[in-house]
Amino acid sequence: MVEKVGRFLILPVLHYSYEFALVARQAVDELRPVGVAVELPFVFQKEIMQGVARLPKVSVLLYRQTVIRMEPVDAFFEALRRAREKSIETRCIDLACDYPLVNDPLPDSYALQSIGHRKYCQMVLAKPTWVHLPQDEQREQAMAFRLKEFERKLEWSGKLDDASSTILVLCGFAHLRGLVKCLQSECVQPEEESIRATLYHLSPQSLGEIMGTFPFLTSVYEIQRSGIRTVRAQSLAITEEVRSGFRVIKGGKLESVEEVAKRAHEETAVEVISSDRSEILTRYVLWCRNYYEQEVGDKISAQQMLLLKKFARKYAFVKNLLLPGFYELLVSGRSTINPHFCFRMWEIGTTYPVQNLPSELPEITLRAADIFPFINKVSMNPQAPLKPRRLPRFLERKKRMNADPSDRMDPSSICSYPPEDVIIENYGRYLRSKGKGMLSEERKRVRPFETSLLDGIDIRETIRNWHTGKLYVQECQIVKGEVDSLVVIFDEDTSKYSYTMTWLGEHNQESDMAFYATDPNERVVGPGIRKAIYGGFLMTMPPGRLYDVFHDPYYRHAANHAERLLMAAIDYSLEKFVIYAAPTPPRSYFQVLAGRYGKRIIYIPLSQLSPVMLQKIRTFHILSNKSVRDYAGDYIW
Repeated sequence: MVEKVGRFLILPVLHYSYEFALVARQAVDELRPVGVAVELPFVFQKEIMQGVARLPKVSVLLYRQTVIRMEPVDAFFEALRRAREKSIETRCIDLACDYPLVNDPLPDSYALQSIGHRKYCQMVLAKPTWVHLPQDEQREQAMAFRLKEFERKLEWSGKLDDASSTILVLCGFAHLRGLVKCLQSECVQPEEESIRATLYHLSPQSLGEIMGTFPFLTSVYEIQRSGIRTVRAQSLAITEEVRSGFRVIKGGKLESVEEVAKRAHEETAVEVISSDRSEILTRYVLWCRNYYEQEVGDKISAQQMLLLKKFARKYAFVKNLLLPGFYELLVSGRSTINPHFCFRMWEIGTTYPVQNLPSELPEITLRAADIFPFINKVSMNPQAPLKPRRLPRFLERKKRMNADPSDRMDPSSICSYPPEDVIIENYGRYLRSKGKGMLSEERKRVRPFETSLLDGIDIRETIRNWHTGKLYVQECQIVKGEVDSLVVIFDEDTSKYSYTMTWLGEHNQESDMAFYATDPNERVVGPGIRKAIYGGFLMTMPPGRLYDVFHDPYYRHAANHAERLLMAAIDYSLEKFVIYAAPTPPRSYFQVLAGRYGKRIIYIPLSQLSPVMLQKIRTFHILSNKSVRDYAGDYIW
C-alpha cells in the first residue's frame, strides 16, 4: 500500500523487519523513483550514508543517549542502500530529538507472507494502537518541510520535469496520517541545534544482543540479496558427502562453529527460494541439531524436535507473534533439549562472518542493557553434557591420572557406575508402574450413575456430558498379575551398535541386564572409564539368572537385537506382564509367543515418555574394575 500526496509516494514500514526490508527493496525497484526519503535524522545524513556504504557490516551511530543501528535487514537502510546502488538521490528527513524508546504493539510482519503489504497496512491503520507523543507533531512537521525542500531540489536539478516522476518516502505507521496532513499544509523550517554524533563499527560479540534481526537471518538475507544464482553455483561445488551433514573422523569434528555457520548461511540462502522466514528459521534449528549431534555423539529424537517446535510456536503466540524470534528459539531449545543445545543455537545464530573483516571505524562493544530498558535473559551451558566446566578443586590437590585410549578393558572385571544404576532402576520401577496403570485404564468402565457410586465419580465424563444432567461413575477392575521384565529400545537400527553385553545384578535390589550400545572404547572419559550410549536394554528381576542373551542359540530366530531382547524378556519373566517401550510396537508374532507362555506384552510408545529422562538414562559408563569406583565421580558429571 502506498499513500500518494502530490509527487510523494509514502510507504509505511516497520523497523528491523525481514518482510518489510523485502518490501522496501521491491518498492525501489518497481516504482523507480527519482528520489528516496526515509525517516532518519537529517542532521546525520553524512554519517548515515557512510554507514549505508559500509553495509552489510553493521554500524551504530551514537548521539546523546540515542543509538541508531544500521543493519542490512531494515526497511529504511535497505531503501537507502538500494537507491545508492541505482544512483538515486536520497534524503534523511527526520528531526534529531531525545525520543523515548517506544514499542508499538503491531501485528507480526510475517503476515505479509500471506496477506500482502496492502492488506496488512489497511488492517493496521484501521485500528491504530500506537500512542501519539508531543514530539511526534514536531517530527512530522520537520519531515514535511524536508520533503518539500527535497522536492524543490530535484525540480531545480531537472529530475522532476516529467509528470510521472515520483519521490518514494518511507515512514513508520504512527507518522503516516500526520505526515500526510502536514504535506497538505504550509510548513515552517524546524529549529535544529548542532549535535555531535560518532559512527562506530559494532563488535562481533555484540551482534546477538543488539541486532534487531539476529545474525543468521541477516546473513541469509544478505546472501540472497547478492544473487542466488552465484551462490547456487558455489553450492554445487560442495561434495555430496559434506552437503548431507557432517563427516566424523575418529570422534573429531570436521568443522568449527564458524565454518558450519558459514556453510549453513549459504545452503539456506540457496534452498529457501521463496524468502519465507518460517522456512529459514526451521533450517536454522536443523543446522543447530546436526552440529549438536555430531559434537555430543547422541541423537535428538523426532519427539524432542516436535516439542521444540510446539514450545516455540506457543511461546510466540503468548507474545502475539506468528513466528518465534531469536530469543524465543533459544528458550525453546533450552527447555525442550538442554542448556548446551541452547548455547550451540546461540553460537550458530550469532555468527556473522562479514563483521569480522577489517574496519576503518573504531570498534564499540555494546550490551542489551546499554540500549534497552527491559531485557530478557536465558541461561545456557557452553560445556557439552557430562563434561566438567573446570578441574574440581579437590582434584587440583592431588595428582590426576591420565586416560590412555589404547588401554582396553577386561570383560571379566568390568562393572557399572552405581549412581547410574540407581537412576535406571528407579526408571525401571516407573515404567513398571506406568505399564500396569495403562492396563488398569484399559479395563476401567464408565457408566451413568444408577444405584451405586462404584469406585467413584468420573469427573471428566461427567463434565463432558454436563448438558444431559447425568452423573457418571467409574468401575475399576482389578488387574491380576505384576510386571517383571521390561525392554526399552531407543533405536531399532542395530547396525550402529556394535557392543553387546549381559551382566548380572550385584545385590537383590539390582536387576540383571542385557543391552546393545555403541563401542565404549571409542569414548574414553578417564582412566578405566568408558562412555557409551544404549541402543536398547533389557532388565529383569530377580538378579543372578540371566544367561548371555546375545549368544543364546534359543533366540537365533530374532531379526535384530531389539527382538532378541524381547524374546529374552518373555522367556525370563516370572510374572504375567512384560513392558516393551520402543518407537514402534512389536510384531504380532511376539504377542502370540507371549500368549503361549501365559504372558502379555504391554507396549509403551517412546513418544509418551519424557525425552529429557530418556536422554539421561541412555548415556552410561563402564568401569574397568570396582576399584575405579573410588574416583569415577571425579570424571563423570
